[in-house]
Amino acid sequence: MQSIFEIDQEYVLHNYGREKIEFISGKNATLFTESEEYIDFGGGIAVVSVGHGNTRLAEVICDQARKLIHTSNLYYIEPQALLAKKLIEL
Repeated sequence: MQSIFEIDQEYVLHNYGREKIEFISGKNATLFTESEEYIDFGGGIAVVSVGHGNTRLAEVICDQARKLIHTSNLYYIEPQALLAKKLIEL
């Protein structure tokens, strides 16, 4: 059976260098491999790091995904406008 690294090498576009680490789970700002844990300092490009394994957040995301996942900024989306207002007010 191929390892996850071999499968990745064959099928994933390699547009940047990667560490040979496979994360299997996360909780808050901690990521876990089979044997080690890491603090997640690299949430991603153009994303907000909100942690891992947050049940409340997962429920809210699931509820929103049932309605609408993503649209372009060419259109108006009520939750986006309300969030922007709240952030500015804070």
